[in-house]
Amino acid sequence: MPRNGSGVASIVNTFTPLTTANANDVNTNFSDVASMITDSLPRDGQAGMSGQLLAISGTVGEPGISFNADPDTGIRRPAGGQVAVVCDGEDDAIFTGTGTELFGGATSNNTAPTDGDHLTNKTYVDAQISARGVLTGEVKMWATNAAPTGYLECDGAAVSRTTYAALFAVIGTVWGTGDGSTTFNVPDMRGEFPRGWDHGRGVDTGRAFASAQQDAFQGHWHESYGDGLNVTSGAVNVVRATAGTLISNSPVRDATTDGTNGTPRTAAETRPRNKALMFIIKT
Repeated sequence: MPRNGSGVASIVNTFTPLTTANANDVNTNFSDVASMITDSLPRDGQAGMSGQLLAISGTVGEPGISFNADPDTGIRRPAGGQVAVVCDGEDDAIFTGTGTELFGGATSNNTAPTDGDHLTNKTYVDAQISARGVLTGEVKMWATNAAPTGYLECDGAAVSRTTYAALFAVIGTVWGTGDGSTTFNVPDMRGEFPRGWDHGRGVDTGRAFASAQQDAFQGHWHESYGDGLNVTSGAVNVVRATAGTLISNSPVRDATTDGTNGTPRTAAETRPRNKALMFIIKT
């Protein structure tokens, strides 16, 4: 007979001692052996399995799935609904349906890992996973009106140098000294457009890193010429006494359309079209 549900195989002895072997009895035994071999997984793994690969739960010293050259490193089942990653005879991580426990990891939110500590805080673990590849001090735009875990809004707030020690180590007091001893300021990007620091290029000369600018419009003139007449042209009213001689000019107070591009929009600043998003900084 082939292996049973527990993997145990046995062959029924159909031979009677000191009698002539019956061909049917011999064929029955060889058929059982053939069935067991057929149901076995080939050593080279070329044949696919028709069911689950089942392993014993194992222990930290002998994980259910391990390696021939490293038998105390692998995967085991500590309890129902749990999977543990074992390294060198110790659980390094235990995964469950509700969270993750890390050994040799961090002890609490925003606390650096130390040997021997463990963590059962799923929120922290999720934050660490999502933060992979993001550097402390990195600023980016965010599409909701609340900063996510691990970030602060760039609102110029004074925050604790102790609570946010990692961020303070990176940006220091560049964006503000806070109270001068226990706090420091994060950048304030509310209502601002970012601009690449000139850093000696000469396009935006005289700028210090982290400095701010007011809005501006490049200086220029609007002029129109007439011959002794009051002439309204473009954005100014021009009065000339003789040809080519400017006597006075005055700005036109109201926005004037050119007849093609619609009525000009006016405001207290010069700006392009834009969308309002939140700037956040990684702590």
